[in-house]
Amino acid sequence: MPEQTYMISSSGEGDVCVSADVLNRIVSTAVGEVDGVAGLAAGIGPDVAEYLGVKSVPKGVRIEMSDNGLMNVDVVILVRFGYKVAQVAEQVQQHVIASMDAITGIKSVVNVHVTGISFEKAEIK
Repeated sequence: MPEQTYMISSSGEGDVCVSADVLNRIVSTAVGEVDGVAGLAAGIGPDVAEYLGVKSVPKGVRIEMSDNGLMNVDVVILVRFGYKVAQVAEQVQQHVIASMDAITGIKSVVNVHVTGISFEKAEIK
């Protein structure tokens, strides 16, 4: 199965395409840099992708290119206990949008889905 790519620019000299894996890595890294995010959560269908033989689908990230040239990004996260959920989600949105624009030049719309709160286990001594 050929790897999915997205065309980000086209000129008389040729096209510039970026693989879905690269875009997923950009989004995953951006999400991980936001304070209060415990991690990406499963929930977009990596199990189905594995069953179908897709090479790798990062859990918690789904990216689609819309007809109007915007990148639609869905991110599923867990928020650390003690952080304001709405504030963390807004920071994730802003950071992913800024990262996608800075690295690829693609304008994006980011939907953040918070599916849980992470309670870190205390160390037992």
